[in-house]
Amino acid sequence: MSLTVSVRTVAAMRLAAVRRQVAIGGVGAVWRPALDNVWAFLRATPGLRTDGHNVFLYHHPARRDLPMDVDFGVEVVRAFEPEGEVYATETPAGEVAVAVHAGPYDRMKDTHDAIHAWRAANNRAFAGKSWEIYGDWSDDPAKLERPPRERRSVHAARWPIVSVGESDASRSLLHRLGPLSQSALYHRAALVAGCGL
Repeated sequence: MSLTVSVRTVAAMRLAAVRRQVAIGGVGAVWRPALDNVWAFLRATPGLRTDGHNVFLYHHPARRDLPMDVDFGVEVVRAFEPEGEVYATETPAGEVAVAVHAGPYDRMKDTHDAIHAWRAANNRAFAGKSWEIYGDWSDDPAKLERPPRERRSVHAARWPIVSVGESDASRSLLHRLGPLSQSALYHRAALVAGCGL
């Protein structure tokens, strides 16, 4: 699978989400119950969702040994009042590095690795959050580039970026990111790879 990283300027996406605080490596155990809560809320709230996808929004901790806040959400079309654990949030707007993964979950790390390699080659830094937009399931192997019985997904990984040395604000952001290392971000990408739908 050939991976291309592109830079795009994106608008914020509105989400209905449930937040969980997750130890690094723990996403696989909590994503489905969290999304079940969101989908139950959406079924009871007509018109809030039209064709939005599942989105995992990661709030990267300052240190790898700290738990990570993750919003497990679904794209929605308007603001709404929170109900139970489901609340309104949104993805960041601005410039992002994007790569699209089409294939089995256990290869998603390759997609995140491509984004990290692009970041290093272009002297850029990540801005503390990332998100994955999950496409719809398909049994058509041509759409997924994999045999039909494998667990697979089509998703776009997005990492907000800043130019290193671009401005005082960028330098301040890099200072705040501190010890958030590339290996910690790689690990975050790898832990999602074990999730199957």
